Amino acid sequence: MNANDELRLIARAQKKPAAFEPLYHHYVHLVWNYCLGRLRDRTLAEDATSTTFMKAMDALPRYRPQLRGDQTTFRSWLMMIARNVVLDELRRRPMAVVDDHSHILASPLAGPEQIALARDRREQLLTAFSQLSDQQQDVIRLRQQGLSGEEIGEILGISTGAVKSTHYRAVQRLRELLQEKGEQS
Repeated sequence: MNANDELRLIARAQKKPAAFEPLYHHYVHLVWNYCLGRLRDRTLAEDATSTTFMKAMDALPRYRPQLRGDQTTFRSWLMMIARNVVLDELRRRPMAVVDDHSHILASPLAGPEQIALARDRREQLLTAFSQLSDQQQDVIRLRQQGLSGEEIGEILGISTGAVKSTHYRAVQRLRELLQEKGEQS
């Protein structure tokens, strides 16, 4: 969807809520993936995704679209709502959710040892990732979803330079934590 099409859809949806559906379909996977990545529980992610879109629909009449380059800031605005919903959920459930390993990418031909090793590597990464600050986790998750540094900065309320340095420090910290874990094994 190009920026002009999106602007037309936003204008239509602001007048008629039923016209929000194409925006929903275009962005639902982005929001879902972000929520799942932060909450690590399918049910919570579904709830957070639904809440994000309900809040977006409620706030849409007050939204003022802007063009930045060839993109609108709607995606950033929507992801800011998603981030706030996720943070609210994490505050309600501070001992949040254990990953069920349902996302392990293993070949159907993989043996038990390969699956166990993949699970162990994934657990190590998730443990290291959980030791990053919330802002570092957000920067990495939003980058994974394909958002630009400028969009992430807008969502998190920080400069593009701060996004870059936060991302760099997060990756460095993950390397350190994973290296420490490897040395302990």
